[in-house]
Amino acid sequence: MFKLNKELVNGSIILLIAFNIFNFLNFIFQFIMARLMSPEEYGTLAALFSIVYVSGMFSDSIQTIVTKYSSKEKDKGKLKNLFKRMYRKTLIMSVVLFILFLIGAIVLANIWETRYILIAITGLVIFPSILSPISRGIMQGRKRFSSLGGNLISEAGIKIFLTSLLVILGLSVFGVVIGLVIAMGLAFFISTFQIKDILKSKEKNMALSSIYQQSILIFIFTLALTLFYSLDVIIAKAVFSPEIAGYYAIASILGKIAFWGTQPISRAMLPIASEKTEISLKNKKLKHVFRSSLLILTLGLLAVLVVFYEFPELIIRLFSGKDLIFASQILFRTGLAMAILAYSNLLLYYKIATSSQEKNIANNQTKSLVYKALFFVFIIIFEFVILYNSKTDLISFSNGLILSAIIFLIGSFVIFYHKK
Repeated sequence: MFKLNKELVNGSIILLIAFNIFNFLNFIFQFIMARLMSPEEYGTLAALFSIVYVSGMFSDSIQTIVTKYSSKEKDKGKLKNLFKRMYRKTLIMSVVLFILFLIGAIVLANIWETRYILIAITGLVIFPSILSPISRGIMQGRKRFSSLGGNLISEAGIKIFLTSLLVILGLSVFGVVIGLVIAMGLAFFISTFQIKDILKSKEKNMALSSIYQQSILIFIFTLALTLFYSLDVIIAKAVFSPEIAGYYAIASILGKIAFWGTQPISRAMLPIASEKTEISLKNKKLKHVFRSSLLILTLGLLAVLVVFYEFPELIIRLFSGKDLIFASQILFRTGLAMAILAYSNLLLYYKIATSSQEKNIANNQTKSLVYKALFFVFIIIFEFVILYNSKTDLISFSNGLILSAIIFLIGSFVIFYHKK
């Protein structure tokens, strides 16, 4: 009889509670903004948030690799070394990316017909998005799930308070962006206190021989994943009227609950599977951890999709305070697409957890990395083509998103698990 992995279940429960409080607070945030803003303003906000999601590709990549390495290191002095080295490099990377973003924002301002300064301020999220994952990755790797969840919850709470206050004061979308940047910055500051026992320890050098090579594959997939669930809102903003784009943005944000709400399962699996990989790459417990994760993920996704299918009008009305028939018609479809994407995410985390830290990536798999990168570039281009050519109405557009998600999942499985 199949039994769930106890350690995974315990870790998943803690993270599911913490992450879903975080997600619930984000839902409250979106709920408040949808109520305070017109569909056109909310559409602009959703487009700006696609920038935040894209910055998340760096965040997830950094947090994942830090989690993997810190899960196998018990010496606090070496973890301090990991934090300091990653901090220096990511700070430089943040500055470079922000400068490049300011240049690219000129194009976005013209395409979206939005004020340049608004987009430029949004770009400031790059700094906390790239720095916070270092401390959060250490917490996740050391299975300090309660501390990690507390940090996320504090960020969401501060964000709700500041953005609501600034919008009520009349700053509208500007207020939301400013409040978001401040909340994310404060969350990073808080996270350093949560690992103060590590930062106060005597520093010891930590061997990171393959950390940057391993980061390549993680970054490639995370980039593709983040672009995938951000591109739909960006394209909708460009091809539909502001009002219709606003309707789609509401359904898209709600649909992403299927992805974000179940992501803690993959995050809890990563440090647990990584530790077991250290013992034996062929240990049967690894497959047991994966199967447990797969089962818990499936149950969570089914629960979300059933609610979306049975009560779309009610959910849209509760969320926006309006009867938006166009949004309710596509809610299940956007949720289904994100549910499919959640399986791709689980495959990635398991692949990362079970991969060796030897130098084989640098020595033997350079061509393989190139092929993987090109494949995911093709997937994103394919999604763009499908969505752009499905712009006749929102149902066709969301059907195109589902098709793209299916191809993404199949491609992820083939490229990560095919026999060479």
